[in-house]
Amino acid sequence: MNNEFDASLMSRLFYFTMHLICWTILIVYKQNAFMQNPFGPLQISFVILVLYSNYLFVTVGNNPGYIISTNEEDVELQIVEQEQNKRYCKICKFNIPNRAKHCKVCKRCVAKYDHHCFWVGGCVGELNQRSFWLFLLVQSIVLILLLWYCQDGLSNYDYYEKDKKRYGQEYGAFIVIFVIMFLFLMFAGGMLIFHTYLIIAGITTYELLKKHQYKKSSTNSLGSILQNIKSTFCHGGKLLSIQEIV
Repeated sequence: MNNEFDASLMSRLFYFTMHLICWTILIVYKQNAFMQNPFGPLQISFVILVLYSNYLFVTVGNNPGYIISTNEEDVELQIVEQEQNKRYCKICKFNIPNRAKHCKVCKRCVAKYDHHCFWVGGCVGELNQRSFWLFLLVQSIVLILLLWYCQDGLSNYDYYEKDKKRYGQEYGAFIVIFVIMFLFLMFAGGMLIFHTYLIIAGITTYELLKKHQYKKSSTNSLGSILQNIKSTFCHGGKLLSIQEIV
């Protein structure tokens, strides 16, 4: 078991443990908006979003757009036959498209490589950037609702109606979860805003941080922005970046 697998496993255990703790507090300490009406439309929507965010968290890193080979006839990837535009991976030993990069952790080339995320246990690339962005969006919504439930639970406790020990346990539990979820929201919300910008601009984290030589047409026009969004969300499971030229 390598260090990357250990980190991914620990991050997932931490993620699901935090969800379990939050649900336990909401159910045990019932003075909050969720337990007041657990079968309301907002509460049911919250449960669905939590389940969906967990599903995305587990599956988002499955296939970022691994490149098997650009030289075999059975692969639907065509590189323009211009020598100056070809790139070669010395590790995988085949030509790779523009914007692709070999991931040292996954040990495979990834199309439109963005970054390797140990939280999801894999790379973020052309085929899963949509799922990664959707995970950040759903997770941010879940955290906002959870913060609201915690705040509602805090506001519903009356010090004079409870003994001091019981009051301290309940109030302290909501305070701890509120602070932790707020920090998570700052991280997830910040990542959501950052990746929204990347999608609109048509660049990746790797290209932005490393000042990659890849060059695109200007993103100042509405048409180019819509094209960038379309290429991210409407790729149909096919690698489109293979056709882009430096």
